[in-house]
Amino acid sequence: MPNRMTTQVPTTAAPPSSGGPAGKDEAQTGSRTLNDEQLRRWAQIVAAGEEPLPQDLEPSQTSALADRVRQLRRERLVGFIARQVALTVHRRKSAPSEAPLRTRVNL
Repeated sequence: MPNRMTTQVPTTAAPPSSGGPAGKDEAQTGSRTLNDEQLRRWAQIVAAGEEPLPQDLEPSQTSALADRVRQLRRERLVGFIARQVALTVHRRKSAPSEAPLRTRVNL
């Protein structure tokens, strides 16, 4: 597994292996447009905490990217909670049951 500290992802260009420039509008407006694949990959990168949200996207793209990041993080959180609940249930089932204390009182 690669070390997150050494992962290099450019913040002013499309993610690695995107196959070209970020978009045609970049030179004209100073903002860029990402295709669906680039949005998906950036969402994964941002959701993992490897990079912050890019600041040079169009507002609609920033909103779409933030929505995808939120969804990925929500899915990861739900999965984490489900695993913890399953682990707790498994531990309780596999733990030896303790016999209840029985005390006899002779009168």
